[in-house]
Amino acid sequence: MKNITHFSLPNGIPMAHIHVPTAAAEYLAVIVDVGSRDENRRQHGLAHFVEHTIFKGTSSRSSIEILNEMETLGGELNAYTTKEETMIYTVAPRGNVRTSASLLTDLIANASFPAGEVDKERQIVADEIESYLDIPSEAIFDDFEDLIFKGTPLGHNILGTKKSVESLDSRACKQWLDDFFVPSAMGVVYLGSAEPCQVYNILSSTLGEIPGRKRACRRELNGISTSQFSKTRRIGSHQAHVMLGVGSASLYSEDRHAWSLLANVLGGPGMNSLLNIAMREQHGLVYNVEAANTCFVDGGIFTIYFGCDKSDVNACLEVCKKVIHDFAKCPPCDERLQAALRQYAGQMTVASESHLETALGAARRLLRHGKAGTLDEMIAKINSISAREIEECAARLDSEGMNMLIMR
Repeated sequence: MKNITHFSLPNGIPMAHIHVPTAAAEYLAVIVDVGSRDENRRQHGLAHFVEHTIFKGTSSRSSIEILNEMETLGGELNAYTTKEETMIYTVAPRGNVRTSASLLTDLIANASFPAGEVDKERQIVADEIESYLDIPSEAIFDDFEDLIFKGTPLGHNILGTKKSVESLDSRACKQWLDDFFVPSAMGVVYLGSAEPCQVYNILSSTLGEIPGRKRACRRELNGISTSQFSKTRRIGSHQAHVMLGVGSASLYSEDRHAWSLLANVLGGPGMNSLLNIAMREQHGLVYNVEAANTCFVDGGIFTIYFGCDKSDVNACLEVCKKVIHDFAKCPPCDERLQAALRQYAGQMTVASESHLETALGAARRLLRHGKAGTLDEMIAKINSISAREIEECAARLDSEGMNMLIMR
């Protein structure tokens, strides 16, 4: 059982301590409420670029020293950026929380962004953009979001473009850090065997001493574009890639749980998902089909993705439409609903065995909802989903008509 204790550091950063006495490793994650949607038109790609270059030197550590600090322990220092969040975290053998906390504090408070290192990283990110474009099964997700979020700050690729990244420099990176990496926009989670008081004292004297500045500007919240689209892009790929989607629910809507359950039933990771059974097992049309519900602070999107032979696109769309229509017209009886709830809760239970995913998930919940939340609390939310709620979500998919992007 993982026991969770919540604290507030001296500068106001909320902290969650997840006690796992038997854990051989320690996980320390700092989440910042900033992502690509906070960039202006001249900054596209900056949030992700800062995530890369923050590791390139501080006032007291060189890039090589930063690289070696966790690696020489057999641990890991890593980060990622989304449209709304930046996560920086460490993994290390137990007994190294002070080292982790000192390193993360130095990166956040004292990153220097040396010009030479920034220049090298600019080329690395450009190569990342190029390699990403070579994988249409991944690129289509961002291209679809660009269309559905068109006209809003959510409507551009997290990586930026080669042109936009070329304009980013040390000054822009430092200003981004000063503007957004502030205690009022941060949260920190520790998972490991150390006692809560010990970890609190260490974090208070490290992350807790970051000056308590306010975020530079408020995030623009304007939801999701409601315009319908159906587009085909010719990219010369061997396979066709198809993305369907509609607006769903925000991070703060209770409907988000029903949308997530619907995604799991229609195209979740289980091989028994309805779309996998119909499109792969029964008709042999696809190798992979998946559904997902992605939530943001002011809206969400429900998506279905599949790749297929170019000649099978229409057949796949018909099967997909029929599965959704049949489910909407004949929602699950109580027995089937309970089975779906058990499967979803079981998947969450299995996923909770990954300490890293538990720590990162707890950080996201701490930032958005003020507390890390236990597995039991999350399962209780799942089990509270009613047949009517999931029926209403399915009816929207069936009646509204889904936006579509085809890359072939």
